[in-house]
Amino acid sequence: MNSGDYDKAVTFWNQLSGETDAELQIVARMGKAKCQILAGKFAEAVTELKDLAGVAPEGFTIPVYRELAVAAEAAGNVNEALSAYRKLAELKIADKPFVEFKIAQLESK
Repeated sequence: MNSGDYDKAVTFWNQLSGETDAELQIVARMGKAKCQILAGKFAEAVTELKDLAGVAPEGFTIPVYRELAVAAEAAGNVNEALSAYRKLAELKIADKPFVEFKIAQLESK
């Protein structure tokens, strides 16, 4: 990832995901989605993160929905971004004002 070869990093994250326990699979899939975001493959990241949001344990809810909101907004998927930000707004997060700002911003589009 540090070298910027995100396609190669995705391959490694996929490999790791297939070789680890359930919790590390979540981390590997998040790593894969982050590489997709950094490579500008936002729609692919949204697909990965939406699926991940449905299976990730509670401890991963906030990071998964944060990445999903970012990816969806970058992909131009306003409805998905709004849904992710609204989910974050329901949770105990330190940056709730920012999340509420993003919701208002996206609702005005």
